[in-house]
Amino acid sequence: MLIRCSARGQVKTTLKIVVGCCLVLAFAFLSSPLQASAHTTTRTLTATSSPTLQVDVGFEGSFKRGYWTPVFVGVSNGDSDFAGTLSVSTFSGPLHLTTIAILSPWSFQQPVEIPKGAKKQYTIYAPYFLGNFSPTGVVASLIDARGKLVATQTSTSSYEVKPDDLFIGLLADVDANFDPLRSVSLPNQSGSPTTSTLDATTMPTQASALENFDVIVLDDFNSSRLSHAQIAALRTWVNQGGVLIEVGGQNWQRTLGTLPPEMLPVVVNGTHVLPAGTHLLPTAGPVIQTAGQSALSDTLKDPVVASTARLRQQNGFFNSETLLSSGTTPLIVRSQEGQGVICYLAFDPTSTPLLNWQNTGALWKTVLLQAMGNTFMLSNAVPTSSSGPGQILTRGGVISMIAPAMLWGPWILAFLLISYLLILGPVRYYIVRRLKRPRWGWPIILSSIVVFSPLAYGLAFYQRGAALTDNSVSLIQIDQGGLTAHVTTYMGIYVPGQGDYTLHIPGESLAQPIDNQFLDNKSLVLAGDDLSASVQAAVGGTDMKLPDLGPWTFHPLVFEQDRQLQGNLVSHLSLRSGHVVGTVSNTLNTSLSDVYILLTHTFVSVGDLASGETRQVDFPLHTTSSHPATSLADQIAANGGLTTPYVPYAHNDQPRTAFQSHMALLSALEGAGYSASPCGGSCNTHAITSRGMIYLTGGKVPNPNLVDMPDPLLVAGAPATLIGWANQPAVSGVDEVTINGNHPSGQHENFLHMPLNIDISGSGNIPPGIIGSHLVDIQSYDAQAILPGIYTMNTGSLTFAFSMPTGSNQQVKGLTVTVPDLLASAAGPSTNVSRLGASLYNWQTGVWDSIPLQKNSFTTGNVGAYIDHSGRVLLQVSNQNSAMGKLFFGTPLVATT
Repeated sequence: MLIRCSARGQVKTTLKIVVGCCLVLAFAFLSSPLQASAHTTTRTLTATSSPTLQVDVGFEGSFKRGYWTPVFVGVSNGDSDFAGTLSVSTFSGPLHLTTIAILSPWSFQQPVEIPKGAKKQYTIYAPYFLGNFSPTGVVASLIDARGKLVATQTSTSSYEVKPDDLFIGLLADVDANFDPLRSVSLPNQSGSPTTSTLDATTMPTQASALENFDVIVLDDFNSSRLSHAQIAALRTWVNQGGVLIEVGGQNWQRTLGTLPPEMLPVVVNGTHVLPAGTHLLPTAGPVIQTAGQSALSDTLKDPVVASTARLRQQNGFFNSETLLSSGTTPLIVRSQEGQGVICYLAFDPTSTPLLNWQNTGALWKTVLLQAMGNTFMLSNAVPTSSSGPGQILTRGGVISMIAPAMLWGPWILAFLLISYLLILGPVRYYIVRRLKRPRWGWPIILSSIVVFSPLAYGLAFYQRGAALTDNSVSLIQIDQGGLTAHVTTYMGIYVPGQGDYTLHIPGESLAQPIDNQFLDNKSLVLAGDDLSASVQAAVGGTDMKLPDLGPWTFHPLVFEQDRQLQGNLVSHLSLRSGHVVGTVSNTLNTSLSDVYILLTHTFVSVGDLASGETRQVDFPLHTTSSHPATSLADQIAANGGLTTPYVPYAHNDQPRTAFQSHMALLSALEGAGYSASPCGGSCNTHAITSRGMIYLTGGKVPNPNLVDMPDPLLVAGAPATLIGWANQPAVSGVDEVTINGNHPSGQHENFLHMPLNIDISGSGNIPPGIIGSHLVDIQSYDAQAILPGIYTMNTGSLTFAFSMPTGSNQQVKGLTVTVPDLLASAAGPSTNVSRLGASLYNWQTGVWDSIPLQKNSFTTGNVGAYIDHSGRVLLQVSNQNSAMGKLFFGTPLVATT
C-alpha cells in the first residue's frame, strides 16, 4: 500500500513537472526570436592591394543639419575585383578633427562591385542627425562579402548653412556668373546667400533630398540631361514649398524647352531685343520705390535680349502675377505651384549687359522677395529646432496612432499559468484535504493537463504569428494637377520576440528610424533603447535591417517617397454669386471616403467618392468664421458629433469607427494631443514651422483670436484644399511593404491632401481670404513674424501684394482692404484712430496714397487707381508712432464687390 501511494505521488509530481514545463515552453516559444535566412553567392576575395576611399559631404561641401545630406564616396580599387558593401554613418567629435567620439547607430549602405584597377563614384544619402549630439562628420566604410572591414575614411563637415540663411542650388552653365546673387543683402540673414552648383550627376532624384535648398535657379542649362526622375523630384520639391527661378533669354530653348508644361507658367515662343531704356525692375516693387522715398534707376543704356512668351492659360496655376512686362510680353512672372513658387525671367542676369549693371543685385533681391518674402520675416535671433524626421514634432499625435493596441496574449498566458498553479496547489489541497475527497486529486491533475496544455500551446502559436504588427499612417501630398504625390509614411512595428528583422520597402525611398527623443511617454514605455539600423539600397526597393530587437517592443520609423499616381484627382471650381460651384472627379484606382473641401473659414463635406465618379458641389462661401478660434479639425469632428479636440489616445481610448480614426488623424495633424518640449506645447500654435525647421518665437501676442491664423490642414497659398482617405493602400504603396518576407497584420491610414484652384474671374463679389496675398518688400530692421500670419514691427514698413484676375479693375466696383490690429480691445476691433498706418499704391499717379482705417478696414470705389491691368494690388503697412512701441497685426485681407 505504501509503495502504491509512493508511486502514485511520483506520477503526480511528474505530471506537474510536465504541465509546468509545457507552459514554460509556451512562454519561451512566444518570446523566442523569429529566424530568417538568406543565401547570397559571392566570390572569395584575395586582393593583394586594398581599395581606397575619398569622401565628400554635402552639396559642394555645404549642408543643412537635420536634412538628408548627400555623401559622395569615390572608390579606387586595387588589383583584384571587389564585391561588397559601402556604408556611411555620421559621428560626433572635436571640431575640425576626424576623431570619432560618438558614432551613430544608423548606417546607410549600398552594394558595390568594382573591377580591378577601376574607380567608381557613389552617392549615399544620410540624415545629418545624431540625436542629442551635434554631428561633426561622416565615416565611410568598405566591407567585403565576408563582413571584413577593407577600408575606412572619415570626412569632417565643410560648411553648415544656418537654418535661417538662404541656400541656393544652381542648375547652370559652369561659366555663369552669379556674383551679384551671392552678394545680395537680405533681411534676417546672418550672411550672403550660399550657392551650390548642381548638374545631372549631383542632382537628387527625390524631393526629400532637395529640401536642403530654399531656391533653385535654372539658367543656361541643358535640361535634357536631367532624367525623368530628377525632373519629377524638382516639380514635387516646388509643390512642397520650394522656389524655382527659371531664366529664359538667348538660350531659353536649351534651358526651358524640355521642361513639362506643368513647370512653366508661360509659353515661350522665341526671342526679341528689348531696346535701351526698357524698365527692368517691377514698377513700385521691392527696393524700387517706398512711400516717401525716391525710386532706383531701373533702365539700361544698352539693348537686352529677352525671350518672348505669353501666360499659360488654364494650366492649373493659381495666383499668377505679371510683375514686369514690355507691352504685352511678360518679362517677370510669379506663379504659385502647390505650396511653392515658380518665377520666370525673360532676360538673363548672368549675361552681359545685365551682368555689369549696377542694379543686377537689386534685380535678384526683387525676385527673391517677391517669391519668398515671408521667409525673411523669421528672425535670425530666434532659437530654432529641427521638426524631426517627417516633421514629427508638428504631427506627434501620429505616433499614438501607429503604436499597438493592448496585446492580450502575454496577459492571458500569465492568467493560465497562475490558474494552473492555483488549481494544482490551493484548490486541489482544499478539495483533497479539507473536503476529504482524496480520489479527486488524480482527475484534477489530468484535467489540468488536458485543458491548460492545449490552451497554452495554441495561444502561444497564434499570438506568435499575430503579434507582429505593422501599423502605418501615410500622408499623401498630391501635387497641383493631381498626377504625382509625395508620400510620408509613419510606420510602427511591434515585434513579438527577440531577433533580427528586415523591413523591405518597394521603390526608391529615404527611410530612417524615429529617435526616442521624439516619442511621448506612452510610446517610450513600449520602445526599447535607440535601436541600431542599417538602411541599404536593394533590388526593387530599400531594406532596413533591425538587428537584435527585444521581445514585445515598439519601433517607429518614417520613410518618404515620390510616387506617380495611377489616375488623378481633378476639380473644376468657380465662385458664383457667393457660392462655390463645380465638380470633383476621382480617376484614381481607389475609392475615397470622408472627402472634404477646406477653405479659410469653413469646410464642405463631399462624402465618399468612388473610383471613376464625378461629384457636383455647390455650397455657400462664408465671409467670416463663426468659430474664429476653432480649428478646421475640431469643426469637422464636432459636425460629426464628436467631442473636441478629439484625441482618444490621450485618455487610453481607441477610435471605434473609421470616421473616428479619421478625426483622430486630423487632430494629430493639427498638433493636438502632443506637447513638444522645444515648443512648450503644440508647435503649430506656439511657434512657426518652415521647411523642416521650427522657429521658437514664443508665440505671445495680444488678442490672437482677432486673427484667423493659417490652419495646418490648409495647403499654404492655395484658395482651397481637398482632403480624404484612400480605401485601398496601393495608392501609398504600404501594402507592398514586407517584414522578413511576410506581410504582417496592422491598420493602415492613407490620407490625401491636395491644393485646389477656384476660378474667381467671373465674380465681382469676392469675400476675404480667397484672394491670395504675399509679402513682397521689407523696409524694416525689427519687423518679424511671431506666429503664422501674425507680424510685429516698430519702425519701417512692410509691403503686401494681392493677386486678382486680369481685368479686375474693369469688373469690380468696390475694393475693401482689412489690416487686423491686434492691439485693439479684446472685445473686437477698436473704433479709435489706430497708429497702424496703411497706404495703397496708385497705379494711375505712380505714388502711394495713405488710406484711413476705420475698424481696421478701408473701402474705396476708385478701383481703377489701385488695381492694375494685371490684377495686382499693393498695400504698405507702417507704424505711425514708433515711440508708443511695436505694432502687432495679422496678414492683410482684400475683398471686392
